[in-house]
This record gives sequence, C-alpha cells and structure tokens, in this order.
Amino acid sequence: MSHLLAITFLILCFYSTLTYFEYVIKKELREARQMKIMALLSLFMTIAVWFLGG
Repeated sequence: MSHLLAITFLILCFYSTLTYFEYVIKKELREARQMKIMALLSLFMTIAVWFLGG
C-alpha cells in the first residue's frame, strides 16, 4: 500500500515539474514558484513514504 502512495506522489512530482516549466515559458513566475514548491514537497513525500513506509 505504501508503494502505491509513493508512486502517486511521484506522479504528482512529475506533473508539478512539467507545469512549472510551462509557467516559466509563459513567464507567469508566481504560479511557477508555487509549482516548484509543490514538486519539491511531492518529491520529499515520495522519498519519505518509499523508505520510511516499508
């Protein structure tokens, strides 16, 4: 079950990263900053769930 949660966070990380680059290209920097924070949090949650969750 924890692996499924980790994969979900990993997918969210990839989606946030792609959205971040889309906002950077459109020069919408406030939204890009929010997506960068979301991508980093998703990556951290993926690592935490994957390694600490078993």
